[in-house]
Amino acid sequence: MLNFKNLPIRTKLICFIMLSAMLSVLILSSVFVLQRYHTFKQQIHDEISAITHIIADRSNAAVLFEDKTALTETLSSLALHPQIVAACTYSSISVRLAHYSQSTQIRAADSPQNKPSMPDCPQAIHTHESAFKEGYFYISEPIIAGNEVVGTIFIKASTAKLRQELLTTTFTALTLSSLVIFLAFALARYIQRFISNPLLELKEATKYVSLDIDHVPQIQKHNNDEIGELVDAFNTMLKTIAEQNKIILTHTDNLEQEVNERTKELALANRELEAFSYSVSHDLKAPLRTIDGFSLALEEDYGDQLDSTALHYLNRVRAGSAKMTQLINNLLQLSRVTRLELKKQKINLTELATKIVAELTANNQK
Repeated sequence: MLNFKNLPIRTKLICFIMLSAMLSVLILSSVFVLQRYHTFKQQIHDEISAITHIIADRSNAAVLFEDKTALTETLSSLALHPQIVAACTYSSISVRLAHYSQSTQIRAADSPQNKPSMPDCPQAIHTHESAFKEGYFYISEPIIAGNEVVGTIFIKASTAKLRQELLTTTFTALTLSSLVIFLAFALARYIQRFISNPLLELKEATKYVSLDIDHVPQIQKHNNDEIGELVDAFNTMLKTIAEQNKIILTHTDNLEQEVNERTKELALANRELEAFSYSVSHDLKAPLRTIDGFSLALEEDYGDQLDSTALHYLNRVRAGSAKMTQLINNLLQLSRVTRLELKKQKINLTELATKIVAELTANNQK
Protein backbone atom coordinates (compact mmCIF):
# COMPACT_ATOMS: atom_id res chain seq x y z
CA MET A 1 0.00 0.00 0.00
CA LEU A 2 1.31 3.44 -0.95
CA ASN A 3 2.33 5.51 2.07
CA PHE A 4 1.48 9.18 1.61
CA LYS A 5 4.27 10.21 3.99
CA ASN A 6 6.90 8.71 1.68
CA LEU A 7 5.73 10.50 -1.47
CA PRO A 8 7.98 13.21 -2.97
CA ILE A 9 7.23 16.75 -1.81
CA ARG A 10 6.17 17.85 -5.30
CA THR A 11 3.57 15.05 -5.38
CA LYS A 12 2.33 16.04 -1.92
CA LEU A 13 1.97 19.67 -3.00
CA ILE A 14 0.02 18.72 -6.11
CA CYS A 15 -2.21 16.40 -4.08
CA PHE A 16 -2.94 19.08 -1.49
CA ILE A 17 -3.68 21.72 -4.12
CA MET A 18 -5.86 19.37 -6.15
CA LEU A 19 -7.71 18.18 -3.05
CA SER A 20 -8.42 21.77 -2.02
CA ALA A 21 -9.50 22.70 -5.54
CA MET A 22 -11.76 19.66 -5.91
CA LEU A 23 -13.35 20.27 -2.51
CA SER A 24 -13.96 23.93 -3.34
CA VAL A 25 -15.36 23.08 -6.77
CA LEU A 26 -17.61 20.40 -5.27
CA ILE A 27 -19.00 22.80 -2.68
CA LEU A 28 -19.49 25.64 -5.18
CA SER A 29 -21.05 23.32 -7.78
CA SER A 30 -23.43 21.86 -5.21
CA VAL A 31 -24.43 25.32 -4.03
CA PHE A 32 -24.87 26.48 -7.63
CA VAL A 33 -27.02 23.46 -8.59
CA LEU A 34 -29.16 23.75 -5.45
CA GLN A 35 -29.58 27.50 -5.95
CA ARG A 36 -30.63 27.00 -9.58
CA TYR A 37 -32.96 24.17 -8.56
CA HIS A 38 -34.73 26.30 -5.98
CA THR A 39 -34.83 29.24 -8.43
CA PHE A 40 -36.48 27.14 -11.17
CA LYS A 41 -38.81 25.62 -8.63
CA GLN A 42 -39.83 29.07 -7.40
CA GLN A 43 -40.30 30.21 -10.99
CA ILE A 44 -42.67 27.33 -11.69
CA HIS A 45 -44.53 28.04 -8.48
CA ASP A 46 -44.87 31.75 -9.24
CA GLU A 47 -45.79 31.19 -12.88
CA ILE A 48 -48.46 28.54 -12.24
CA SER A 49 -49.81 30.52 -9.28
CA ALA A 50 -50.23 33.59 -11.49
CA ILE A 51 -52.00 31.52 -14.15
CA THR A 52 -54.26 29.96 -11.53
CA HIS A 53 -55.12 33.39 -10.16
CA ILE A 54 -55.98 34.69 -13.66
CA ILE A 55 -58.17 31.65 -14.42
CA ALA A 56 -59.93 32.08 -11.05
CA ASP A 57 -60.66 35.74 -11.83
CA ARG A 58 -62.06 34.87 -15.26
CA SER A 59 -64.22 32.06 -13.91
CA ASN A 60 -66.09 33.75 -11.04
CA ALA A 61 -69.13 34.80 -13.08
CA ALA A 62 -69.36 31.45 -14.93
CA VAL A 63 -69.19 29.56 -11.62
CA LEU A 64 -72.06 31.63 -10.20
CA PHE A 65 -74.28 30.65 -13.17
CA GLU A 66 -72.68 27.18 -13.48
CA ASP A 67 -71.87 27.89 -17.13
CA LYS A 68 -69.86 24.78 -17.92
CA THR A 69 -69.26 25.81 -21.52
CA ALA A 70 -67.66 29.11 -20.52
CA LEU A 71 -65.66 27.41 -17.80
CA THR A 72 -64.43 24.79 -20.28
CA GLU A 73 -63.38 27.46 -22.76
CA THR A 74 -61.54 29.32 -20.03
CA LEU A 75 -59.66 26.18 -19.04
CA SER A 76 -58.93 25.39 -22.71
CA SER A 77 -56.77 28.50 -22.85
CA LEU A 78 -54.31 26.58 -20.68
CA ALA A 79 -53.34 24.60 -23.79
CA LEU A 80 -51.01 27.50 -24.59
CA HIS A 81 -48.94 26.50 -21.56
CA PRO A 82 -47.28 23.12 -22.26
CA GLN A 83 -46.41 22.51 -18.61
CA ILE A 84 -50.04 22.33 -17.47
CA VAL A 85 -51.31 18.77 -17.94
CA ALA A 86 -54.70 19.04 -16.20
CA ALA A 87 -57.09 21.58 -14.67
CA CYS A 88 -60.54 21.49 -13.10
CA THR A 89 -63.14 23.96 -11.88
CA TYR A 90 -65.22 23.12 -8.81
CA SER A 91 -68.29 24.70 -7.29
CA SER A 92 -68.45 25.83 -3.69
CA ILE A 93 -69.64 22.36 -2.68
CA SER A 94 -66.71 20.63 -4.51
CA VAL A 95 -68.78 19.59 -7.56
CA ARG A 96 -66.61 19.44 -10.70
CA LEU A 97 -68.04 21.83 -13.27
CA ALA A 98 -65.37 21.83 -15.98
CA HIS A 99 -62.09 20.13 -16.75
CA TYR A 100 -59.07 20.36 -19.02
CA SER A 101 -56.50 17.67 -19.85
CA GLN A 102 -53.48 18.08 -22.09
CA SER A 103 -53.62 14.40 -23.14
CA THR A 104 -57.34 14.77 -23.94
CA GLN A 105 -56.64 17.75 -26.17
CA ILE A 106 -53.96 15.81 -28.03
CA ARG A 107 -56.20 12.77 -28.56
CA ALA A 108 -59.09 15.00 -29.62
CA ALA A 109 -56.92 16.71 -32.19
CA ASP A 110 -55.76 13.35 -33.56
CA SER A 111 -59.12 11.61 -33.43
CA PRO A 112 -62.09 14.01 -33.04
CA GLN A 113 -64.54 11.10 -32.83
CA ASN A 114 -62.99 9.88 -29.54
CA LYS A 115 -64.88 10.90 -26.44
CA PRO A 116 -62.69 12.92 -24.10
CA SER A 117 -61.78 11.12 -20.90
CA MET A 118 -61.90 12.68 -17.48
CA PRO A 119 -58.76 14.46 -16.36
CA ASP A 120 -56.61 13.48 -13.42
CA CYS A 121 -58.37 15.72 -10.90
CA PRO A 122 -59.30 14.87 -7.31
CA GLN A 123 -62.92 14.32 -6.31
CA ALA A 124 -62.61 16.67 -3.31
CA ILE A 125 -60.52 19.82 -3.38
CA HIS A 126 -59.07 22.11 -0.73
CA THR A 127 -58.57 25.80 -1.33
CA HIS A 128 -55.20 27.47 -0.99
CA GLU A 129 -53.12 24.31 -1.50
CA SER A 130 -49.86 23.95 -3.42
CA ALA A 131 -47.27 21.18 -3.43
CA PHE A 132 -44.60 19.45 -5.52
CA LYS A 133 -45.31 15.72 -5.55
CA GLU A 134 -44.25 12.81 -7.78
CA GLY A 135 -42.95 14.96 -10.62
CA TYR A 136 -45.91 17.37 -10.68
CA PHE A 137 -46.89 20.68 -9.16
CA TYR A 138 -50.38 20.84 -7.69
CA ILE A 139 -52.12 24.12 -6.85
CA SER A 140 -55.66 25.11 -5.94
CA GLU A 141 -57.08 28.61 -5.44
CA PRO A 142 -60.55 29.80 -4.46
CA ILE A 143 -62.80 31.58 -6.94
CA ILE A 144 -64.16 34.70 -5.21
CA ALA A 145 -67.16 36.76 -6.22
CA GLY A 146 -68.34 39.60 -4.00
CA ASN A 147 -66.00 38.64 -1.17
CA GLU A 148 -67.52 35.14 -1.16
CA VAL A 149 -65.90 31.88 -2.19
CA VAL A 150 -68.05 30.50 -4.98
CA GLY A 151 -65.71 27.80 -6.26
CA THR A 152 -62.20 26.47 -6.61
CA ILE A 153 -59.75 26.17 -9.50
CA PHE A 154 -57.30 23.25 -9.51
CA ILE A 155 -54.27 23.00 -11.82
CA LYS A 156 -51.78 20.16 -12.22
CA ALA A 157 -48.48 21.11 -13.92
CA SER A 158 -45.62 18.90 -15.00
CA THR A 159 -42.14 19.55 -13.55
CA ALA A 160 -40.36 17.99 -16.53
CA LYS A 161 -38.95 21.40 -17.40
CA LEU A 162 -37.59 21.63 -13.84
CA ARG A 163 -35.89 18.25 -14.24
CA GLN A 164 -34.52 19.26 -17.62
CA GLU A 165 -33.20 22.52 -16.24
CA LEU A 166 -31.69 20.64 -13.32
CA LEU A 167 -29.94 18.19 -15.66
CA THR A 168 -28.68 21.05 -17.82
CA THR A 169 -27.43 22.94 -14.78
CA THR A 170 -25.73 19.79 -13.41
CA PHE A 171 -24.06 19.11 -16.76
CA THR A 172 -22.90 22.72 -16.96
CA ALA A 173 -21.58 22.56 -13.40
CA LEU A 174 -19.73 19.30 -14.14
CA THR A 175 -18.23 20.76 -17.32
CA LEU A 176 -17.08 23.91 -15.55
CA SER A 177 -15.81 21.83 -12.60
CA SER A 178 -13.77 19.62 -14.92
CA LEU A 179 -12.30 22.70 -16.58
CA VAL A 180 -11.50 24.28 -13.22
CA ILE A 181 -9.90 21.06 -11.95
CA PHE A 182 -7.80 20.80 -15.10
CA LEU A 183 -6.68 24.41 -14.72
CA ALA A 184 -6.02 23.79 -11.02
CA PHE A 185 -3.85 20.79 -11.90
CA ALA A 186 -1.86 22.82 -14.41
CA LEU A 187 -1.52 25.65 -11.90
CA ALA A 188 -0.51 23.18 -9.17
CA ARG A 189 2.27 21.75 -11.34
CA TYR A 190 3.43 25.28 -12.09
CA ILE A 191 3.28 26.44 -8.46
CA GLN A 192 4.99 23.39 -7.00
CA ARG A 193 8.12 24.24 -8.98
CA PHE A 194 8.62 27.39 -6.91
CA ILE A 195 8.50 25.33 -3.73
CA SER A 196 9.89 21.90 -4.60
CA ASN A 197 12.70 22.88 -6.99
CA PRO A 198 14.68 24.94 -4.44
CA LEU A 199 14.23 22.14 -1.90
CA LEU A 200 15.41 19.58 -4.46
CA GLU A 201 18.45 21.77 -5.14
CA LEU A 202 19.15 21.83 -1.41
CA LYS A 203 18.88 18.04 -1.30
CA GLU A 204 21.24 17.58 -4.26
CA ALA A 205 23.70 20.07 -2.78
CA THR A 206 23.63 18.23 0.54
CA LYS A 207 24.30 14.94 -1.23
CA TYR A 208 27.12 16.53 -3.22
CA VAL A 209 28.70 17.99 -0.09
CA SER A 210 28.54 14.64 1.71
CA LEU A 211 30.38 12.99 -1.19
CA ASP A 212 32.91 15.71 -1.98
CA ILE A 213 34.05 17.83 0.95
CA ASP A 214 36.86 19.45 -1.02
CA HIS A 215 34.48 21.46 -3.18
CA VAL A 216 31.44 23.10 -1.55
CA PRO A 217 28.89 24.50 -4.06
CA GLN A 218 26.76 27.61 -3.65
CA ILE A 219 23.02 27.25 -4.23
CA GLN A 220 21.32 29.89 -6.36
CA LYS A 221 18.60 31.90 -4.61
CA HIS A 222 15.39 32.23 -6.67
CA ASN A 223 13.13 34.26 -4.36
CA ASN A 224 13.07 36.11 -1.05
CA ASP A 225 10.52 34.06 0.86
CA GLU A 226 11.13 31.51 3.62
CA ILE A 227 12.76 29.10 1.16
CA GLY A 228 15.06 31.92 0.03
CA GLU A 229 16.05 32.50 3.66
CA LEU A 230 16.67 28.77 3.99
CA VAL A 231 18.94 28.90 0.92
CA ASP A 232 20.89 31.80 2.48
CA ALA A 233 21.25 29.90 5.75
CA PHE A 234 22.33 26.78 3.87
CA ASN A 235 24.93 28.69 1.85
CA THR A 236 26.26 30.21 5.07
CA MET A 237 26.42 26.74 6.60
CA LEU A 238 28.28 25.40 3.55
CA LYS A 239 30.77 28.25 3.79
CA THR A 240 31.34 27.52 7.48
CA ILE A 241 31.77 23.82 6.71
CA ALA A 242 34.32 24.61 4.02
CA GLU A 243 36.34 26.78 6.41
CA GLN A 244 36.18 24.16 9.14
CA ASN A 245 37.22 21.47 6.65
CA LYS A 246 40.33 23.48 5.78
CA ILE A 247 41.18 23.86 9.47
CA ILE A 248 40.58 20.16 10.10
CA LEU A 249 42.68 19.12 7.11
CA THR A 250 45.50 21.43 8.23
CA HIS A 251 45.43 20.03 11.75
CA THR A 252 45.19 16.51 10.34
CA ASP A 253 48.38 16.97 8.30
CA ASN A 254 50.15 18.47 11.31
CA LEU A 255 48.83 15.69 13.53
CA GLU A 256 50.11 13.00 11.19
CA GLN A 257 53.51 14.67 11.12
CA GLU A 258 53.59 14.96 14.91
CA VAL A 259 52.49 11.33 15.30
CA ASN A 260 55.27 10.18 12.98
CA GLU A 261 57.81 12.21 14.92
CA ARG A 262 56.55 10.90 18.25
CA THR A 263 56.61 7.35 16.89
CA LYS A 264 60.23 7.71 15.84
CA GLU A 265 61.13 9.19 19.21
CA LEU A 266 59.31 6.39 21.00
CA ALA A 267 61.06 3.72 18.91
CA LEU A 268 64.42 5.34 19.67
CA ALA A 269 63.58 5.50 23.39
CA ASN A 270 62.54 1.84 23.34
CA ARG A 271 65.84 0.85 21.74
CA GLU A 272 67.76 2.90 24.27
CA LEU A 273 65.73 1.39 27.11
CA GLU A 274 66.36 -2.09 25.78
CA ALA A 275 70.10 -1.43 25.54
CA PHE A 276 70.08 0.07 29.03
CA SER A 277 68.11 -2.86 30.42
CA TYR A 278 70.48 -5.34 28.83
CA SER A 279 73.52 -3.51 30.23
CA VAL A 280 72.00 -3.22 33.69
CA SER A 281 70.94 -6.87 33.76
CA HIS A 282 74.39 -7.97 32.64
CA ASP A 283 76.08 -5.81 35.28
CA LEU A 284 73.74 -7.01 38.03
CA LYS A 285 74.08 -10.69 37.17
CA ALA A 286 77.87 -10.67 37.67
CA PRO A 287 77.74 -9.85 41.45
CA LEU A 288 74.86 -12.28 41.90
CA ARG A 289 76.85 -15.06 40.27
CA THR A 290 79.74 -14.24 42.63
CA ILE A 291 77.44 -14.34 45.67
CA ASP A 292 75.86 -17.60 44.56
CA GLY A 293 79.23 -19.16 43.68
CA PHE A 294 80.94 -18.33 46.98
CA SER A 295 77.84 -19.38 48.91
CA LEU A 296 77.89 -22.73 47.16
CA ALA A 297 81.67 -23.14 47.78
CA LEU A 298 81.20 -22.24 51.45
CA GLU A 299 78.44 -24.82 51.75
CA GLU A 300 80.42 -27.57 50.01
CA ASP A 301 83.80 -26.92 51.65
CA TYR A 302 82.79 -25.97 55.18
CA GLY A 303 79.29 -27.40 55.39
CA ASP A 304 80.38 -30.03 57.92
CA GLN A 305 81.77 -27.34 60.18
CA LEU A 306 78.58 -25.21 60.18
CA ASP A 307 75.55 -25.77 62.30
CA SER A 308 72.01 -25.92 60.97
CA THR A 309 71.37 -22.21 61.43
CA ALA A 310 74.37 -21.24 59.36
CA LEU A 311 73.39 -23.70 56.64
CA HIS A 312 69.85 -22.22 56.66
CA TYR A 313 71.30 -18.76 56.21
CA LEU A 314 73.42 -19.95 53.27
CA ASN A 315 70.36 -21.51 51.66
CA ARG A 316 68.44 -18.24 52.07
CA VAL A 317 71.35 -16.31 50.50
CA ARG A 318 71.42 -18.64 47.52
CA ALA A 319 67.60 -18.54 47.19
CA GLY A 320 67.60 -14.75 47.28
CA SER A 321 70.38 -14.67 44.66
CA ALA A 322 68.37 -17.01 42.39
CA LYS A 323 65.23 -14.92 42.85
CA MET A 324 67.13 -11.75 42.06
CA THR A 325 68.51 -13.36 38.90
CA GLN A 326 64.97 -14.35 37.88
CA LEU A 327 63.72 -10.79 38.45
CA ILE A 328 66.53 -9.40 36.28
CA ASN A 329 65.62 -11.85 33.51
CA ASN A 330 61.97 -10.82 33.80
CA LEU A 331 62.88 -7.16 33.53
CA LEU A 332 64.95 -7.90 30.44
CA GLN A 333 61.98 -9.73 28.87
CA LEU A 334 59.69 -6.86 29.80
CA SER A 335 61.91 -4.40 27.94
CA ARG A 336 61.54 -6.56 24.82
CA VAL A 337 57.79 -7.06 25.10
CA THR A 338 57.00 -4.39 22.47
CA ARG A 339 58.66 -6.53 19.82
CA LEU A 340 56.72 -9.65 20.69
CA GLU A 341 53.30 -10.65 19.39
CA LEU A 342 50.46 -10.18 21.86
CA LYS A 343 49.07 -13.52 22.96
CA LYS A 344 45.86 -13.75 24.96
CA GLN A 345 45.34 -16.53 27.50
CA LYS A 346 43.18 -17.17 30.51
CA ILE A 347 44.64 -16.55 33.99
CA ASN A 348 43.33 -18.09 37.17
CA LEU A 349 43.36 -15.04 39.41
CA THR A 350 42.40 -17.07 42.46
CA GLU A 351 45.38 -19.37 42.06
CA LEU A 352 47.70 -16.40 41.40
CA ALA A 353 46.44 -14.54 44.48
CA THR A 354 46.82 -17.67 46.63
CA LYS A 355 50.41 -18.10 45.45
CA ILE A 356 51.27 -14.45 46.22
CA VAL A 357 49.73 -14.72 49.70
CA ALA A 358 51.72 -17.87 50.37
CA GLU A 359 54.98 -16.17 49.32
CA LEU A 360 54.28 -13.12 51.49
CA THR A 361 53.38 -15.33 54.44
CA ALA A 362 56.57 -17.34 54.05
CA ASN A 363 58.69 -14.16 53.89
CA ASN A 364 57.07 -12.79 57.04
CA GLN A 365 57.67 -16.04 58.89
CA LYS A 366 61.29 -15.97 57.96
